[in-house]
Amino acid sequence: MVFLKQFRDIGDSSRACYQAVTEAPVNIGAMRGAGLLAGEYRLEIAMLESHPVVEELGLESHTPRILSAFHADFDFEMGCGKTIWERRG
Repeated sequence: MVFLKQFRDIGDSSRACYQAVTEAPVNIGAMRGAGLLAGEYRLEIAMLESHPVVEELGLESHTPRILSAFHADFDFEMGCGKTIWERRG
């Protein structure tokens, strides 16, 4: 899996003082079940100036209808990660 690790700048909260892209292996264990979920669902996306997700993805609203939903029940183990890119300041 790939992650963004980020710390907010203390002097300017609109900026990050540290960013890193990290990765870590995931080992999948026992799979107990999975399948589609019945019913209608909507996703609720927070309205944040710093993350204009709806506008960037061209979604129709902050509560778009979910076309298909599913569930999965399984075990997994996260391995130790490593930094693959970082920026300071």
